[in-house]
Amino acid sequence: GSVELADALSTSDGSVEVTAEADIVVAATGSVAGANGVSLTATTGDLTQASGSLIDGGTGDVTLSAGTDAKLGRVTTAGAVSVSALAGAVELADA
Repeated sequence: GSVELADALSTSDGSVEVTAEADIVVAATGSVAGANGVSLTATTGDLTQASGSLIDGGTGDVTLSAGTDAKLGRVTTAGAVSVSALAGAVELADA
């Protein structure tokens, strides 16, 4: 199935990992924050981050993977950022 993150998903002392068989959508009202990193994987679908939302990896790495297209907005971290779109393109909407 698909996952839509319309609210804040965060941890103050660990990492956040979300995997969906199809799409992942971080809505404009949503955010994902992990003190030690964030990993979002849309196995066969799109990874879409709406304008106005935030993905924050804290001091860890941010790994974003889409089976097709990755459409990203604001991503921040003190660690490394890795983005892959296996059968599509990476688009930076809020860059």
